[in-house]
Amino acid sequence: MEYIDGGTLSDKNFPLKKREALFLIYRLLEGLEFAHKQNIIHLDLKPANILLTGSGIPKLSE
Repeated sequence: MEYIDGGTLSDKNFPLKKREALFLIYRLLEGLEFAHKQNIIHLDLKPANILLTGSGIPKLSE
């Protein structure tokens, strides 16, 4: 498993800037689309299960 050093989305300070929020949403939707094309459904999508890299890229976890 890849080491993710940026914490979780639930650790993030809110509210987010509009551009940052749109970036996160877009990247998460790309990840969910990819998973769905592999017949994988994430049944527990919540901020604590979204990991962020040091550069702010979101990664879905279980």
